[in-house]
Amino acid sequence: MAVPEPPDAQIARVLSHPLRPRILQILSARGEASPNEIASELGVPLGTLSYHTRLLRDAGSVRITGSGTLELAYVAAGRLHGWIQPAAFSWDWIPGALLVAESGGLATRTGAGPDWCIAARDRALHDALSALLTR
Repeated sequence: MAVPEPPDAQIARVLSHPLRPRILQILSARGEASPNEIASELGVPLGTLSYHTRLLRDAGSVRITGSGTLELAYVAAGRLHGWIQPAAFSWDWIPGALLVAESGGLATRTGAGPDWCIAARDRALHDALSALLTR
């Protein structure tokens, strides 16, 4: 019998393919976009985009609400395991990062171009998300 994969490991594995964070970047920047627009921007067939977005959806904890502060509050409250986003607006990042830190989580910025913001309930997931940026 196979041992079930921990949710944090599943999320990190799903985000490890270079196309998937790019899909999330587009959705985060636009809020909404048609599959055809995203596939065209990424230069991939629609079927490829469909496959990767299905994996993101099935990971269960990949959500885009449109509000970075709300998503970080979800991390602080334990509703989300982790959060990663490029170039978050300071009005989303600062109050949200404070909530995460005060709840015992870890919130950092990379300071490199693009500036990535990473927050997680525990160091292991934070480190796994950070490692995705060095691939």
